[in-house]
Amino acid sequence: MSGNLGGGFYSLEGRGRLTGNGFKEYQLSLNLDNLGIKSKYFTGPVNGKLSLTEAAGKPNLSGKIVFENDTVNIPALPEFGEASWDALLDVDVEVGKKVRLYNPMLYDITTAGHVHFGGSVKEPSVTGRIGVVRGTVSYLGTQFKVTEGRADFTQVASFEPVLRLSAQARLLQTIVNLSVNGPVRSMEFA
Repeated sequence: MSGNLGGGFYSLEGRGRLTGNGFKEYQLSLNLDNLGIKSKYFTGPVNGKLSLTEAAGKPNLSGKIVFENDTVNIPALPEFGEASWDALLDVDVEVGKKVRLYNPMLYDITTAGHVHFGGSVKEPSVTGRIGVVRGTVSYLGTQFKVTEGRADFTQVASFEPVLRLSAQARLLQTIVNLSVNGPVRSMEFA
């Protein structure tokens, strides 16, 4: 199967066997070539290659996804319970040139970095960092210029990053510093 979307191209090919116990011996491959996506949370092209195969009786998702020239509006993160299903992971995500995190009320940040999703859905092993190239954040109606920022994926068995962000604002002749530290769900503001 193949097609065009948003000025880009995708193709999905593979094979598998349907048995009384479900889909077995599958090998699927998805190629994305400047696949154009436009939604309220993500706008821009996506490139990459993903494979889904069966390994040790479990789905195994592997490959690489590259984001460049994209705009992302991260919504409030919902609470996730424990996954009821499991799959092995070996996926690299590259955040390349001109990836902008943008919410008109909260932030306008250009980022770059690399994250590897390993382990499994139930017991992830996520490593890597996405850093701030430049940007601003708004807090209590004041715009702060980011001086340093990053999202580190260092927590054991978790997809949740640890944020570290420093920013400054000038109010008349006073410099106000903003610091954000900690896991996304329990960030400390100072």
